[in-house]
Amino acid sequence: MESIKALEFFSGIGGLHFGFNASGVEGKVLESFDMNQQANEAYKLSFKKPPVSPYTRGGKLLDDQDNRAKPLLRLLDQLENMATPPTYIFLENVKNFEESRSREMMIRVLRAKGYVFRECLLTPYHFGIPNDRLRYFLMARLRSSFPQVPSTSDKDPVKQQTQQEDDVKAEKEEREEKEDREEKEEKEQEAKEDKEDSGSQGIFYTAWPFPGFVDDPTLKVEQHPFQIPTLNHFLDSEQDQQKNSVDYLLSRQLILNRPNFRFDVLQPTSTRSSCFTKSYGSHHIASGGGLLQTQNMDQTTYDFTDSESIAALGLRFLTPTEVARLHAFPLSEDRPWPSNGTAAASSASAPILDLEVNAETESSSDKEVSDGTKPEKAMPATISTTVREFSPQLLTASMANGKQAQQGPFLRFPNQLKSIQRYKLLGNSLNVWVVAELLRGVLFANHPGVPLPEESAGEEGSLVGKKRRRSDSN
Repeated sequence: MESIKALEFFSGIGGLHFGFNASGVEGKVLESFDMNQQANEAYKLSFKKPPVSPYTRGGKLLDDQDNRAKPLLRLLDQLENMATPPTYIFLENVKNFEESRSREMMIRVLRAKGYVFRECLLTPYHFGIPNDRLRYFLMARLRSSFPQVPSTSDKDPVKQQTQQEDDVKAEKEEREEKEDREEKEEKEQEAKEDKEDSGSQGIFYTAWPFPGFVDDPTLKVEQHPFQIPTLNHFLDSEQDQQKNSVDYLLSRQLILNRPNFRFDVLQPTSTRSSCFTKSYGSHHIASGGGLLQTQNMDQTTYDFTDSESIAALGLRFLTPTEVARLHAFPLSEDRPWPSNGTAAASSASAPILDLEVNAETESSSDKEVSDGTKPEKAMPATISTTVREFSPQLLTASMANGKQAQQGPFLRFPNQLKSIQRYKLLGNSLNVWVVAELLRGVLFANHPGVPLPEESAGEEGSLVGKKRRRSDSN
C-alpha cells in the first residue's frame, strides 16, 4: 500500500491523528482543522503543529439545520464536485447520526462517487477496553482503488475459447428475455425510488470484527471474546491518587441533597464503565460518567434511596489523565501493563488474529446492505478482518518509510487548562484504539479482490464522509 496522505477535519485534541498513528499504516496527516481554540492549543502541544481554525461556532442540535453541520455539508458539496475524490474516507459521529438527514445526504454522495462503505455502532468495550462510549463510524473507499486478482482464465487459451462461446450464448439469451427484463426492472426501479425517498437503510454492525470490503456483508458476525482488563490498570498510581484525593472527591453534601440520585458506581476491579461526556467533573453527575468508589470496598450493591450509604462510599471523579487512558490516548509515562489473562500482552507487536465467522445469515440472498444492493452469490464463511489485543504500547508505534518510527507523539494539555476544561475536551473526543482498529482492520486493509456488494448499473446515490460530531470538536 502506498503511503497515506490524510486531512483531519474537526480534529479536536487529535483523536483521529493518534488513531492513524496507532493503526500501523504508513502515512502522514498533512493538515488538521478545528474551531475550538483550547483543543487547538492541546493539539499543537501534542503534534508540534496547530490546526487551522476556519469555522465559526454556533447553533443548536438541529441536524442539517445546525450551524455546526454546515462544514460537513460543505465538505459533501466539495466531494460531490471533485474530479479526483479522496481514496479513503473515515467518519465518526454520535449515536443517532445513523438516523439523520445528514447521513442520508452522505450516503447519496458516496454512492454517486463510486465508494463502497461499511457502517457500525460500536463502543471501546467491543475492542477490549472497559468503557462504553457508543459511536457511529463509517469507512468508505473508492471501488476503483481495490487491487484486482488476475483471472487464471485470461492466461488459458482453452478457457478463453470456452468463455467466448459462453458469452455468445449469454448474449442470445439476454436478447430473447429483454422485454420481460425491462418490464421487471421498471417496477423494481419504481420501488427503489420509493425506498430512497423514505430514507437510506443499511447494515450497522454492532460487534467486532465485522466483514471487510471484499467480504460478504451479510455474514452473521460474532463478538470477539476479548479479556477485558480491570479498571485499576487505567487509574493513577496510588501515590497520585492520594495526592489528588481531595481535589476529585465528590461532595458528601451534594449526595445528601439529592435523594434517590442514581449514577454509575465503579470499583478498581470493574471491567466496564459508562461513557464520560463533556459534562464530566461538573454538577451534571448523573449524565457525566462513572464515579470511583474509594471506601467501604466490600459494598458492591447500592441502595440509592439511602443517601447516607451512598455518601459513605467516598466517591470521586476519575482524573482527566485516567479518562484519557480509558480513551486510549498515548501518554508520556512508563506504566506496567500485565501480560497475563487480566489484560492484553504488552508487546508492541501484539498478535493479529485471523477469524472465521458463522456463515448463517438471515435470508442473506434477499437482504439489502448499506449501499442498497444484494450479493449475487454465496461467499465463504470467513471474513478478512483481523483483530489485535489492546496494549498501550501499540498507541505510539507510528510508521515511517516502512519502519516503526520513534515513540510518540503523546497527548499533552496546556498547563493553564483547568480540569473541567480538560474533561470537556476529552468528552468531545473519541477513543483512539477504536479508530486505530477500524482504520487498520477495515479502511486500509489491502485485501485483493472485488469489493462487495456490487452496485447495479445506473444506480444513483451519494454519501460523504469527513469527521464530524454534533458535539464541539472531533
